[in-house]
Amino acid sequence: MAVVYWLYDASCRDIRRHGYVGACTRLDSRLRTHRRAFGTYKSAIGVPANFKVKIVFAGSIKECQALEAQLRPDTHIGWNNKRGGGRSSLGHRYGTAFKQARAKEASKRFKGVPKSFEQREKMREAALRRYEGQSPINPRPSRLTHPRD
Repeated sequence: MAVVYWLYDASCRDIRRHGYVGACTRLDSRLRTHRRAFGTYKSAIGVPANFKVKIVFAGSIKECQALEAQLRPDTHIGWNNKRGGGRSSLGHRYGTAFKQARAKEASKRFKGVPKSFEQREKMREAALRRYEGQSPINPRPSRLTHPRD
């Protein structure tokens, strides 16, 4: 089930002209994203930190897209920068292949960058925590060794 929600504050009077209208399938996660964006460029032009939330409609994804498109038919209405009715937060999840490719690209950015002593110490402590409680003799079988029959 999807919901259409309205983010507003004390200055907002009309849902068709003020505030932010969005649609999503996981409202709690979407609200965390809105709150986390504060202090960034996006918040400087959009939603204030002290917003309130009102669920306007709950229904199927298509119904929510239609209502959001009706409430935000054009760009730059209220706090919205884009027009409504797209599939931005309605159940979209990235696949494993995309996530792996993104992680690989991110790791390339830091390859060859020297790490400070403090950073190396933090990495060492994290590794020790990760392997804490494992037996010191052959804690993990290596992927490179294969048992021979």
